[in-house]
Amino acid sequence: MRSILVLALVLVALPAIATCGGGFDPVRYRNQAPVTIVNDRVHLATQPREIAFVKMSEYFDAFFYQRIVRFTQQRPSVRSANVNSMDEVPDSTWFRNRIGVREVSLDEMRDGAKAGANPMLHKPWKIKSTKVGGVSIGFIIEDATGAKYVLKFDQKGLPETETAADVIGARLFWACGYHTPDNQIVTFTRADLVIGKDAQVKPLFGAAYPLTEQILEDKLARVKVSKDGSIRGLASRFLIGKPLGPWPREGVRSDDPNDTVPHELRRDLRGAYAVFSWLDHVDMKADQTVDMFVEDAADPKVNYVMHYNVDFGKMFGVFAEAGNKIYVGHSHLIDPPHIFGSLLSLGLWRRPWEGRNNPRIPGVGIFESKGYDPGVWKPVTPSYTPLLFKDRFDAFWGAKILIRFTEPQIRAAVGEGQFSDRRAVDYLTKVLVERQRKTARYWFDRVNPLDAFEVKGEELCFEDLTVRYDLNRALVTYTASGFDFDGRPIGPLTVRPGDRGRHHVCLIGLKPSTSQDGYSIVRIEATRAGTSVPPVLVHLAKGQGEMLRIIGLPPVRTN
Repeated sequence: MRSILVLALVLVALPAIATCGGGFDPVRYRNQAPVTIVNDRVHLATQPREIAFVKMSEYFDAFFYQRIVRFTQQRPSVRSANVNSMDEVPDSTWFRNRIGVREVSLDEMRDGAKAGANPMLHKPWKIKSTKVGGVSIGFIIEDATGAKYVLKFDQKGLPETETAADVIGARLFWACGYHTPDNQIVTFTRADLVIGKDAQVKPLFGAAYPLTEQILEDKLARVKVSKDGSIRGLASRFLIGKPLGPWPREGVRSDDPNDTVPHELRRDLRGAYAVFSWLDHVDMKADQTVDMFVEDAADPKVNYVMHYNVDFGKMFGVFAEAGNKIYVGHSHLIDPPHIFGSLLSLGLWRRPWEGRNNPRIPGVGIFESKGYDPGVWKPVTPSYTPLLFKDRFDAFWGAKILIRFTEPQIRAAVGEGQFSDRRAVDYLTKVLVERQRKTARYWFDRVNPLDAFEVKGEELCFEDLTVRYDLNRALVTYTASGFDFDGRPIGPLTVRPGDRGRHHVCLIGLKPSTSQDGYSIVRIEATRAGTSVPPVLVHLAKGQGEMLRIIGLPPVRTN
């Protein structure tokens, strides 16, 4: 069964390869529309097994074993495998295109993955148990409607930080296209909590035992209680379905026939590097992901696995602030180059995180743009394998998504953090916009950032993203030539300014070749500030009405 599904995905997702003469790029595409949705919702008769997360095992594997394996194996670079003929990621149980392909309203930015009313509207809350795992206080609660939530709190002494980060991060991740839980800021009093009949304390190690009033009081004493008796928390609504634990960092779930692309080869996971670095999502490890065995919304008899990102509370410099580790984002917890750099320089080497600014605004972590380098940003551990396999085209994909956020959209998401100090919203929005632009420029500079191709009669038009977002004002010139299926020249195209502004360019003289289906290839070359950048190849063939349509963009836009 798995081999059949793998073959099916390869046939629809990858271009046809043909050996052609003339020394021209051999990649050719089928004359068909690009795949925009992957059918990975085929019914599973048997629920896949639950995968346990063992933190120390993951740390040992990431910091020692896998480093040795990668050093000895020297695995060659392999491009992402789950892209369509346009080098984009289709919708799936992993990812759904949102802001990358459409407008996202401010209300959507505020709501994110909203799945129901805020539990503040449905009190009292019944405590079912304490939260399992992690080092912070937390409870599993049920509101008056029966909806279940994980109730989490800020670290005492750092009010509003983790709860705000979790809410903001979930909304930005959701808008990018990832599946996330419904996270809401809540306030309540002790009187709003009722201990359930069989409520238990579930320690990380050892047997569970009954939750008593005294134990509850002791736990609440470890969180901030305002003068009016109110307590701020984060309510994360239970995801629909049965949890299966984190998804494997490499390979696939062997018991899920729908999981056909090795995770280290998924662009939606590899390309997330650009998004992670933008948001400073340093605490990325296996337990920040969860697979859910769900019933299909349209047909409850169909079951499959959905893949979620969870736990965003250490974003935006909160990890550096809460853990007093200002090096995170610049260095792993164990980072040999930095360790030996300090030793060999006898401590004289100025490390990149020294002088990092703490804004000293309530609710805001050590988060800035000045010392941020999108190309060398690092999470706390190198355990999330897809990031290690990324290439510049994966990161370009992620950068194309994040640059589409407008300042009002970012501000709308940040506002859901419900900060008591208005400066927090202004500061976080400002820094996010600055980091957004730095991230996009860095990755756009490493490819030829042409996008939004479209055919208009005998013209092929496109947008230059660097120009569109005003990331570099250097002079850009373009030249274009046409070729047939076999790579034989069919003539140059004339460049003219487009109708949408300086970033919009059209090529005049687009005509079908004499090859089958009029198969044509347009090679677009650009020079920025006098420096040539790799060309982009656009593949076209006749569609309905004998008009040319775009059928593919080579997965690696280079010579």
